[in-house]
Amino acid sequence: MAATELGSLIENGIQIPGAEGKAESLYQRAVEKLPEIEALAHNGDPFAQMTLGAMYGFPLGIEEDQEKAVLWHRKAADQGFAQSQYHLGSMYDEGLEVDLNDMEAVKWYRLAAQQGLSWAQYLLGLMYKHGEGVVI
Repeated sequence: MAATELGSLIENGIQIPGAEGKAESLYQRAVEKLPEIEALAHNGDPFAQMTLGAMYGFPLGIEEDQEKAVLWHRKAADQGFAQSQYHLGSMYDEGLEVDLNDMEAVKWYRLAAQQGLSWAQYLLGLMYKHGEGVVI
C-alpha cells in the first residue's frame, strides 16, 4: 500500500532521491497486491480503504471507477483517516462523482486539517478566503 502513496508523491513532483521515473512501477506493485488490499479494506482497515479510493480515483493499472473511489474514501474518512477526509473534501469542492457542495468540502477539509494535513489546511484557508462553504 505504501507503493501507491510513494507513487503518488513522485507523480505529484515530490522529489525522492533515487526514485525518478519509478511512479509507474510503484503503482504496478500496488496493483499486484490488489486482492490483499481489497481484503484488508473489506475488513475495515482505513489505510487499505484509502488506498483503494486512490487507486480507483487516480487509476494506473486498474480501471477508473469514481463511484468506488468515493465509497472507499468515505469509509476511511468516517474512521478519521485524514488523507481520505482530504480527498472527500476535494471531491465535494470540485463536484467529482458527488454533488458540488462547498459546506461538505469545508467539513472534510476541516477534519483533515485538524489532524495536521497541510494540503487540507491550505485548501480550508482558501475556502475561508473566498467565503465558500463558510459563514463569515
